[in-house]
Amino acid sequence: MEIDLVASGNGVTFAIDCKHWKRTVGQASMSKIAERQALRASRMASESLFPKIIPVILTWRDESLFVLKNGVPVVPIHRLADFILNWEVAGSPILVFKSILHQKPLFQSG
Repeated sequence: MEIDLVASGNGVTFAIDCKHWKRTVGQASMSKIAERQALRASRMASESLFPKIIPVILTWRDESLFVLKNGVPVVPIHRLADFILNWEVAGSPILVFKSILHQKPLFQSG
């Protein structure tokens, strides 16, 4: 699915697209990249048992963490650990996909 990195814990999974730009990209390009990552995360939610999936763009550049209009966060690599631990208090609404599949029990009693 072209997801570069998957980080999961505490019921949340981050579908991460890693980018290494030589220069900052424009708003239109960033929006297209984020839309494609949101589609990948949505597909992952429809095909997996992860309860919550958040699409993320991870950058190598040293810039501020920000959330695009569609709710996809753009996170500099040096802020990734802090973002994963504290994403719920990011300040801007973050796009979260909830899995539509539910794990069925292997055994039923009775």
